[in-house]
Amino acid sequence: LVLWLWPYYDFFALFSAGDGLASVHRALYTDFAGRYWLALLGVAALVLRYRRDRRDPLVIFCALGALVCAAGFVSGHYSWGRALPAALVPAQLAIALEVFGGGRRAVRLRWAWALAAALAVGAWTQAGVVGYVVGRDALPPVLAARYTPPWTGYHWITPHVRYGDVVMARDFPSRLVPAYGAYTVAPGYPEFFLPDAARRERAAE
Repeated sequence: LVLWLWPYYDFFALFSAGDGLASVHRALYTDFAGRYWLALLGVAALVLRYRRDRRDPLVIFCALGALVCAAGFVSGHYSWGRALPAALVPAQLAIALEVFGGGRRAVRLRWAWALAAALAVGAWTQAGVVGYVVGRDALPPVLAARYTPPWTGYHWITPHVRYGDVVMARDFPSRLVPAYGAYTVAPGYPEFFLPDAARRERAAE
């Protein structure tokens, strides 16, 4: 009932959005195993919770989120991948509860070591972003080789474009320019609630 009465936009219009919304979210399923394999530790914790209680809320929540994501992949509705946090967050909470919850100390220590190893691997895969804080010169050679100079942004437009001005931009710039206070003629992402969205996109081509 709340969705039917939602005053800001037609929620159910999303179901007829077409391929535009799906294409934007296709990247959520790219290299899925390579991105999310560390979540298997959380899955193991959820399996233990399921054995203790078949109606465990974290297990149910994770299963529903995973079901929506899987349905999105099979059906080609890649925007359903936005439900991924519903599967990942319960897995993370399950690990935390195994480490800091009740139970034997030896079991909790094993979970703690497994979690520490997973965090170390995750930190290593993200080590390249440390250079954004400390600079490339402060990084060891193995990390400096992976360093990518940060993007400079669109600060240069602020002396020329005031807050609330409308500018013509395409694709990637149209997603970032609004962060500096300007509006764009065409939206940076598919916007199915604008009645003239197609005309705006043609104008920006």
